[in-house]
Amino acid sequence: MNPKHNNYAFYICASGIMSALIFVATYMRVDVPLGPSVSMVSFGNVLCILSGLLFPPLMAGLSSGIGSFVFDLVAPGYLLSAPFTFFSKFIMAFICSKFLSKRANMNSSRKINFLAALSGILVFTILRIIKIFLHNYLVLRLELPINIIMVVKSIATSLINSVIALLFAIPLALILKKSLSKIGYDSLLNTRAKPK
Repeated sequence: MNPKHNNYAFYICASGIMSALIFVATYMRVDVPLGPSVSMVSFGNVLCILSGLLFPPLMAGLSSGIGSFVFDLVAPGYLLSAPFTFFSKFIMAFICSKFLSKRANMNSSRKINFLAALSGILVFTILRIIKIFLHNYLVLRLELPINIIMVVKSIATSLINSVIALLFAIPLALILKKSLSKIGYDSLLNTRAKPK
């Protein structure tokens, strides 16, 4: 069988599995009411960052975006944010993976993995703050002081999610990279890897 086709099959299967895991992990959540809207603390970001630490940028972005998007489609209260969720989660994992791929020779360094994860989380948080502010101002027509309070509350949930993601995703990624390299899958999961 053509090795190129095996690589593509692996990427499609691994992306599908990661998307499903992200969907399930996002269900393990605590909803946080933010006035007229809702936010959450969940394990979804852990697996979004994990996909960024394990997979090539496009694969990481699609896995994260699709899994989170499907969650928003089926979970009550999140339907309208589904397109933004796809975009922001895609960007978070893509940036994380891209950062890591530029330093691929230090792929197993805890510090490099931390900085890659942090870069994805920071970009996601900035996008989320902008989205919440604009939604509150343009759609809900909230006055500026109330809008600022809502944004600050959402920053608090973002910080909790960020800490959870950093605490769990980095050790998991390092363990998985080591295990997968022992069985020969490291060339496929490495962020430098492209289908041959």
